[in-house]
Amino acid sequence: MLIISIPEKIEARIGALGMQRFEEGEWAYVGSAFGDGSTSLEHRIRRHFAQEKKLHWHIDLLLNASGPPTHVVWAKSNVKKECEIASRLRDHPQFSVGPRGFGSSDCEMNCGTHLFRHMGRTTRTVMEHLFRELTLEPQTLEDLF
Repeated sequence: MLIISIPEKIEARIGALGMQRFEEGEWAYVGSAFGDGSTSLEHRIRRHFAQEKKLHWHIDLLLNASGPPTHVVWAKSNVKKECEIASRLRDHPQFSVGPRGFGSSDCEMNCGTHLFRHMGRTTRTVMEHLFRELTLEPQTLEDLF
């Protein structure tokens, strides 16, 4: 899960989703990586922090407009939990849903979006707690770099 801080409202073209507005605040993007090499979790996380990269996914286009993530919370698992996490955020009273279709074009559970705006102040703490509820051991940037 990438945590993205947007200091003021921005508009960005997000591929086929067109122009989208992102209000000021902290946003949480739920993604997954089940591969080796360039598709590994560690490589994917590092890629999201890179300045120079090919803009391919919805999140690439948002990060190009907003700047790199401010934090990341991740866990290793052999079971896909991406949609379960997105579902919990969609139902969480401190989150509002982002643009329909954002990051969820290959979604297996029809989540609607994998991007959420946090209405509180402690996004990282909320994310780490949510991971533990799903029996995932949260890792942070300090564990990666």
